[in-house]
Amino acid sequence: MATDSRPGDAILARLKVYPPTPLMKNSELAKLLIQYSYRPAPRGEYFTLASGDKSKFYFDCQRTTLMARAMPLIGKAFLEKFAEMGLAPQAIGGLVLGADPIMIATLSEAYQMGLEILGFRVRKEAKNHGTKQLVEGPVSPPMQVIVVDDVVTRGTSVIQAIRTCRDEGYEVIGCVVLVDRQEKNGIKRIQDELGNAPVAPIFSWEQLKPIIEREYGLPESIG
Repeated sequence: MATDSRPGDAILARLKVYPPTPLMKNSELAKLLIQYSYRPAPRGEYFTLASGDKSKFYFDCQRTTLMARAMPLIGKAFLEKFAEMGLAPQAIGGLVLGADPIMIATLSEAYQMGLEILGFRVRKEAKNHGTKQLVEGPVSPPMQVIVVDDVVTRGTSVIQAIRTCRDEGYEVIGCVVLVDRQEKNGIKRIQDELGNAPVAPIFSWEQLKPIIEREYGLPESIG
């Protein structure tokens, strides 16, 4: 008998009963990000970001996302965000390397829940040997996937991952990133690329900034 159910409906049903975490319970993850990943530039100096832009602060997210104690927090935060957005992915992943630890942390947490969500990695360019695939992992089109990443400024890496997934035949049903720097309209550019599919961060700069001010003091050059 034909049904109208989507491939990920069973996953979404499980995610919807996942205990919701108030934003500031995620403060443990926020504090790890700030302690290990957040870097203010010295007065009068700037960081050069991957986008080529200059900024007074920098998030080296892999200093947090590759920590064992951060991984369960990351996995829970992303699964909760999927549920909040009503997304039921068959697989998650993004452009190497920033997305990789987020994907692994989320898959591990999903497995603890009894959920079978797959992972994939999007290469910036195809290898010149082996299968020469741009999307690697135990996945195949037309799976419904969510693109993830660690930090967004312009959104260029995320948009590249979205376009590659679509070109390879996958249905991109949404995007979730760990940190939105709220510069250069990155989230808006991703949303424009996705169309009706939703995009959201776990943390925005405006959410992290008060914690930085309270816990560490915010340098005047960033205020």
